[in-house]
Amino acid sequence: MRPLPFRRDRSGFSLIEMIVVVAILIILLALLTPTLTHALERARLAQCSANLRAIQAAVMQLAEDNDGIIVPLDIRPWNLQEPYQATRLGSWAHRWSSTLMKEGYLPLVPFSDDPDVMPPRGTSVFRCPSGTYEYVGEASSSWDPVGKGAERVAYTHDTAVHGPSSASTSVTYVYYPVWYGTNGASFFVGRHYTARNPGDTGGNKTPTYILDTAMRSPSSLITFLDGRFTHNSQQHAFSRVNARHMRSTVTNCAFADGHVAAFRTDELPGVNNSDANLYPSFRR
Repeated sequence: MRPLPFRRDRSGFSLIEMIVVVAILIILLALLTPTLTHALERARLAQCSANLRAIQAAVMQLAEDNDGIIVPLDIRPWNLQEPYQATRLGSWAHRWSSTLMKEGYLPLVPFSDDPDVMPPRGTSVFRCPSGTYEYVGEASSSWDPVGKGAERVAYTHDTAVHGPSSASTSVTYVYYPVWYGTNGASFFVGRHYTARNPGDTGGNKTPTYILDTAMRSPSSLITFLDGRFTHNSQQHAFSRVNARHMRSTVTNCAFADGHVAAFRTDELPGVNNSDANLYPSFRR
């Protein structure tokens, strides 16, 4: 009787089988990556929308509490008059974001005593989740239209609010980043949702406040959006409107009636044409 041939017990995978498995995994990963990336982009867009809704709700509440006055783009320290500057906000200039925080309509965000140092990361309604955590430029027309960094904003240091300074010298301001800009101007007071107060036009230093009753069609009037500072209704300044979302093609915008919508950045008025001044109210 002939003996049975020796049979080797196979365990594990052969080299060819391993290669086939790895190839299948690579294919699956390639198929899933765009879906996962898109899902993450949509999540960031949703968080950004929530931020803009919170900001717009705060502005609307401030207006309701102050005879319809829209929060100014910024407040200058000269010719101080009621209702905001002398008695409510002190004698220092404030930006719209610091006004909302100081008046208690939005929570205080992380800040730094050093203008060249970003504050510790933390919860901030002014932070776009698709933005990079860095300061980018100043309020000038040289910004990259797809820039994702933040504007550095100064806020008058108040020991009662911010606590004692960590700096070795007296601190006048604290600094914090803001990833959102406004549909506004430092001049053309009355033609935009937010305006410098007092405005720059013609050296007129008389405070002029924009009222919500002056708005036409609030559902079509953009108020805040992905960007920095304000566009001033000037073509060269529309680089301050940022394409932050969906692979740098989409800008999130809040509207005067409180809703938020996303648009292709190159379709927004003034961004991709030479007729910015035809859109003084920056309507859709």
